[in-house]
Amino acid sequence: MGHILAILKKLPGIHVGLPDTCRQFISACLWIFRSGSQWRVLPSSQGKWNSIFKRFSRWCANGAWEKLLGHFAEGADLQDVSMDGTVIRAHACAAGLQTARRDEALDVPKEV
Repeated sequence: MGHILAILKKLPGIHVGLPDTCRQFISACLWIFRSGSQWRVLPSSQGKWNSIFKRFSRWCANGAWEKLLGHFAEGADLQDVSMDGTVIRAHACAAGLQTARRDEALDVPKEV
């Protein structure tokens, strides 16, 4: 978290505050991003939803999120990223499965 705080402190117009408060704020934002929930549904253990939403909006207006994500994208180490069959699944028809209803295919017109 110290690395993130150092970046945030360099951004103009961004109030970081105490490290624990900033950590709780970022954690609450990540909870919203991951869950896809509305701000009002944010658990009270994450903080007051309205305060977090207002701070999130200020960070958006100041471009803090873009700058923060851009900073981490520059130093991304992709050596441990791999895509294999355990991650990517093919549809059954890609493996040669024959369906009983041929008229369901997109390129075959239905017979009348």
